Amino acid sequence: MKMTVANVMDYCQRNGVVVYDQADESDRRKKFYKMRIPVFTEGIIIPTSYRDYLVKKPKDCYKYMNELLENDKFRANTASWVRTWE
Repeated sequence: MKMTVANVMDYCQRNGVVVYDQADESDRRKKFYKMRIPVFTEGIIIPTSYRDYLVKKPKDCYKYMNELLENDKFRANTASWVRTWE
């Protein structure tokens, strides 16, 4: 997979994590990426809340997404949630 911003955002979105690109308010040239990670409650398919994770590069989004997918419980919950909405 080529590490373009669009490819990384698509990869994360297919796995249930939304990535936004945002500019720094004090210096508009600096860009960072905000990952919105779903938080699941036991026995509920739909996420009950979200937590934010900030990174500076798209490559860091890809690495953190792979770390999240190593967790079997998160991967199973996300897969069942994404399948219900497709």
